[in-house]
Amino acid sequence: MAAKPYAELPLGTIQPQGWLLRQLQVAAEGMTGNLDTLYPEVCGERNAWLGGDGDTWERGPYWIDGLYPLAKLLGDEELEAKAMRWIEWTLANQRPNGQIGPYELKAEERTQPPPEGAQVGDVHDWWPRMVMLKILQQHYMASGDERAIDCMLRYMRYQLSELKNRPLYDPGNPESGSWWAGRRGGDNVMSAYWLYNATGEPFLLELAELLQEQAYPWADDFESGEKIALFRYS
Repeated sequence: MAAKPYAELPLGTIQPQGWLLRQLQVAAEGMTGNLDTLYPEVCGERNAWLGGDGDTWERGPYWIDGLYPLAKLLGDEELEAKAMRWIEWTLANQRPNGQIGPYELKAEERTQPPPEGAQVGDVHDWWPRMVMLKILQQHYMASGDERAIDCMLRYMRYQLSELKNRPLYDPGNPESGSWWAGRRGGDNVMSAYWLYNATGEPFLLELAELLQEQAYPWADDFESGEKIALFRYS
């Protein structure tokens, strides 16, 4: 693997000023800082990434992927506390086998319907967890919290053991992940390489290669010179 000529600076190393600072403050005062109250059906207490019976999909983690760095850049302790609830739940609820994220809740175990608009499909899908890996990476770079590294290592060992039988996406395999997991596999590859650079664990290179094999080959689309099909299920 070729050495990177540059290294990403830890979150918070460069502080915003002037116009950029004001734009971040606007985001904090607006929807980004208050999505839990503006969109509680997805980002509120019932979200499964907080242990609730609601949304299990990408939208909660996507919010935190932006909220956490916003809070750190502004030094906003209230916003950071909002984001840390999701991180702490993920760290505290990692399974012995390394899996992270929402627990499966069968229909007969529900005491009430999911919130309107909640996505409660395949709770084991790889894709939403790719977003949480980015959050854990940011958290470590901003805080040095070794729990994030340990969590990512355990999860990626779990991935390496599971992906051969439960790939990112295989329409012929009902146990596989989603169309989105296949299309966004590159996100997972980036996290694996970042973690390798942070820890030097050799198994991460094997995982990155396997993820690359299973992810949609975007480069082929561009290199072929043919018209790229953009339809979701093409």
